[in-house]
Amino acid sequence: MLNKVMDRVRVPHFLDIATYVSMAAMSLLGISGLPSLRSQLLALGLVILFGFLYRYAFQSGRYERHSSLYFGAQVLILGLLFLLGSNNSDAFNFLFLILCIHIAVVSIAKVAVLWIALCFGVVSLITLATRGMEGLYAVVFYAITFVVSGFFGYTIQQVERERDRNQRLVEELQATQTKLQQLAVVEERNRLARDLHDSVKQQVYAISMQLGAARVLLDDRNQAYGPVTEAERLAKQAGAELTTLIRELRPSGLEHKTLDTALREYVTQWSRQNGIAADLKLN
Repeated sequence: MLNKVMDRVRVPHFLDIATYVSMAAMSLLGISGLPSLRSQLLALGLVILFGFLYRYAFQSGRYERHSSLYFGAQVLILGLLFLLGSNNSDAFNFLFLILCIHIAVVSIAKVAVLWIALCFGVVSLITLATRGMEGLYAVVFYAITFVVSGFFGYTIQQVERERDRNQRLVEELQATQTKLQQLAVVEERNRLARDLHDSVKQQVYAISMQLGAARVLLDDRNQAYGPVTEAERLAKQAGAELTTLIRELRPSGLEHKTLDTALREYVTQWSRQNGIAADLKLN
């Protein structure tokens, strides 16, 4: 259950910046509250490891195959930071909140709630163990901040998913527009082919027939016989070229379709493929 993540959600650039800035500022603040150089160096190493995992596992998307391992490692790192007992431990707690935002951005709601509850539980136990009952007020405050961070991450997730959805719709609309333009061009070519077939070709054929009749009536010794014969040949050649042109103008797949029919077939096919009801109205 904890390993289940959603389809890839793009982490917004501002969240990357906020993560790195928080790591730099809060780690310095938290480390400054540690009593010894050894503990400070240990804390610095843990912060660097946290940032390394974020950069090379979370940002790259590699965490998706083993999300539980990634988030578990990050919780462990921050838990160890919290255990060092800094006088400014709230700074390390802020990194927990950043981690919870990351979880809420990329996880389904149930998984995010479980991980955030786990983070809150770790922080609360360490706080109560180190401060006693005096840490109870801090635990209540932490509860509010963890809930807020979860809602904030969920909001980012929804915004990014809606942005991706809008982008896909725009791309589909652009593809549809291109297809409609292509269909309009095909319809115009069909109209031109029909006009050529119904008028020009028929006229060329009639001219060829007339020239053929004139050639039969003329004696081959007549001075006009040669030009009439050549004109008849040219008329037949023009007719053949018109036939070829008409066939090229009218693709075989759309030869007997009007623009209305082609549009309706395309809209029906698009609706079936995308599972979206579409109604086409043509005037």
